[in-house]
Amino acid sequence: MELTKRLRNIEGAKEFSRELALIGELNSGSLMNSLPLKLLPDNSLAELIDAFAANNVDAIVIGDETKIEGIVSKRDLLNKLDSPKLADMEKKRIKEVLTKNYVNVSESGLLEDLCKIMIKNKPACLVVSDKKRFLGIIGYVELLAGFRKFCLQIDNPPSIGPLLKLHEVHMAGHLMTLDVLIKSMRQRDVDYALVMKENSPIGIISSKDVVNALRKDLSWDKMNANTIMSPHIVSLNSGNSINEALVIMLDRKFNQIPIIDNQKLTGILTLPIILEVFYNFINELKVKISRNKITDVVGVAEDEE
Repeated sequence: MELTKRLRNIEGAKEFSRELALIGELNSGSLMNSLPLKLLPDNSLAELIDAFAANNVDAIVIGDETKIEGIVSKRDLLNKLDSPKLADMEKKRIKEVLTKNYVNVSESGLLEDLCKIMIKNKPACLVVSDKKRFLGIIGYVELLAGFRKFCLQIDNPPSIGPLLKLHEVHMAGHLMTLDVLIKSMRQRDVDYALVMKENSPIGIISSKDVVNALRKDLSWDKMNANTIMSPHIVSLNSGNSINEALVIMLDRKFNQIPIIDNQKLTGILTLPIILEVFYNFINELKVKISRNKITDVVGVAEDEE
């Protein structure tokens, strides 16, 4: 049933209103990861690489129980690496690459406001704290899990195709060496690359794949995309819905998923894109409910047909 028709149905309108109210109550305290991975500023870059390789996280908190010095994302690490040798990474400290200007939010920050911040500023994560202590972090996964928590479903969810038009795909040739790949990812400010051979995707490289490659202690020009990529591509097509993409990406902890139509790469879907879609949907839903004169959580549509 289409969204508008459902809103004109009394029970449908009540259901949507209740769900909106529940989502509106979600805040930083209920969404955050209160036990994120932590390292100290004087830990080495080698230890940081090991931590990223062993844990499926996008950012690591740098500090102790009383003070947070900053945040390091995989992208921060790759942007500031200047040597492929583990011996050099053991000498360098995390404090040399961490981001001190992280985005801080309060424990009472609401889901809608948190989404606005992530969409506008695109930080690796948000840091939740009060005036005296660190409480946790919130990333794209935690925000999207908040939408999913109450089983919010779009009646006619947008297909993926129209979402891809403004998002260029970062691609790498299968023989591209690691040094060139890292440079390319820095220039484009991305944390992935689709590996191509004869105009067809044969694998995908995430920032975690790059981090794992760094642990091999080989010269960057001795490793290429073909040897460090994940060869098993999980993909969708442009006719799939945004809901299907959300389920796969959250369940399998993907940051991006390729869109392939008729064995041809047509785009890529990322967590930031999905977050923006759900954020826009909530605002659209509010407008539609307002037009139907729903005044409270248990109100009815006065223009019911």
